[in-house]
Amino acid sequence: MPINQLLKNLNEKQRETVILHCCAELTFKQIAKVMKCPETTAKSRYQKAISILKEKAGEQQ
Repeated sequence: MPINQLLKNLNEKQRETVILHCCAELTFKQIAKVMKCPETTAKSRYQKAISILKEKAGEQQ
């Protein structure tokens, strides 16, 4: 399944966090600054998003 299809399973903030971390290669500290949220929030959004992506990718196999 294409990654853009999988990303549709995430909310906007989760999707933005994943893209900033994986594609733009920003650190969580940098992501937090860009998204105006605490660094811990950026990390938890990313972890939640990755678990959703893994679950959805597994369903497609």
